[in-house]
Amino acid sequence: MKKKYVVRLDKAERIELESIVSRLSGSSQKVRRANILLQADANGPCWTDKQIANAYRCRTKTVENIRQRFVERGFRETLDGRRPEKPPRGKLLDGKQEAKVIATRLGQAPEGYANWTLRFSATTPTARHCCYPTRPSPESYPRVTEQLPQVSSLTQYPTATFLRSVAADLVPVS
Repeated sequence: MKKKYVVRLDKAERIELESIVSRLSGSSQKVRRANILLQADANGPCWTDKQIANAYRCRTKTVENIRQRFVERGFRETLDGRRPEKPPRGKLLDGKQEAKVIATRLGQAPEGYANWTLRFSATTPTARHCCYPTRPSPESYPRVTEQLPQVSSLTQYPTATFLRSVAADLVPVS
């Protein structure tokens, strides 16, 4: 049966694929794709899809899909995979809102607490005010605050001046 999608590698592509396979550089998926492309090359070994699938322990449909992707989308996208155009979930807080949350977390802990907790941070008037109309869950705060160094005061943080100016505008916690 004649192949619908024929893989023809040029010399530079073949050299790159052989170096990936020999050094095992990249993810296991990338190495497997490189192996499949090398064996499917019409100018090289020209194995059948069934031989390739048996040799690399995958389905024949996987080999067919890689051939098709190579012909339709090109060498680079076949090897590296497609990158999503936008993240799967958008950010809940913008930069100014994140700065308010950071300023609150770096400020004095509320009375009766040694440190800010995630649940308490999410229920502060600052969080409710800056995130209106949708209120983020406490699980969204680690993404905002995970970049924070463990500091005892605002003066040790690089953007202390900005954070102090934002913190001055905040509603005091009561």
